[in-house]
Amino acid sequence: MFEPLHGLNSASITPFDAQGNIDTTAFARLLESQMEIGVTGFFVCGSTGEGVYLTDDERKTMAEVAVNTVAGQAAVMIHVGAMSTEQAVGLARHAGQIGADAVSTIAPVYYSVGFEATLSHYKTIGAATDLPFFIYHIPHLTGAALTADSAVRLTEIPNLAGLKFTDPALYLMRWIFELTGEKLTMLSGPDELHLPALTMGAHGAIGSTYNMIPGAYLRLRQAFFAGDIATAMDLQARCNKMIYHWLQFGGLGAFKSTMKLLGHEVGAPRAPIAGLSAEQEQALFAALRADGFDELAAMRPE
Repeated sequence: MFEPLHGLNSASITPFDAQGNIDTTAFARLLESQMEIGVTGFFVCGSTGEGVYLTDDERKTMAEVAVNTVAGQAAVMIHVGAMSTEQAVGLARHAGQIGADAVSTIAPVYYSVGFEATLSHYKTIGAATDLPFFIYHIPHLTGAALTADSAVRLTEIPNLAGLKFTDPALYLMRWIFELTGEKLTMLSGPDELHLPALTMGAHGAIGSTYNMIPGAYLRLRQAFFAGDIATAMDLQARCNKMIYHWLQFGGLGAFKSTMKLLGHEVGAPRAPIAGLSAEQEQALFAALRADGFDELAAMRPE
């Protein structure tokens, strides 16, 4: 198993400036602030990072900034999933060249190519680098289902290290882990199921909302591993109130607006993803604060 990601890993936001260009200074500052709180890893250019809407050069720049800023203080996994296998291979090779810790890819999107073609896609990307390779299982966005039986076939990939499992089917997550000999690192994706995933054996987690309230999740993890399940449950419930509001306001646009409350200007999402209007922002901020956002954002691990 790949232990560097056995912790709380932030699905990094990609900051944009007023002209819509990536803001590398803001990105480095965001990484530094989260490491100070205790975040142990970063997932760069994934769904939260709008990776599929970035150019290859932008994605490479984001990867380079992450590796250089973190400088070995935390793990960096680069998401290299792309429309074509060739494009993903190029990004995977680059990640290996700059010293990233791991790479990950989603299944092929848009065209339904079937499992055998998907497995070939994964094998080709994995073979492009010596880095640990993670499958990013996110069926509600890719439409690509994964069964326990097909997951066993994934072990044909020599450098397969684990799965980023963004799926509420925690039974399936555990079953895959057991069927593959309990050798893979399982990283839970749904932030609202952070605690349940821990109870099912997840080794770490990668999530969007760890950008905003990482300290609350670090406290949750501390409580869980100390056997204080009541406190862990309470913290999960409080985090879930925040998630409810973010989802009510559209998800990614709401995440990026909320960063303003933490002193980070990260811009709006890249079109066609919609950002929030000034009125929507104020309504979101009021809802978050009414349910205890400020206290959760101020939490630090004990």
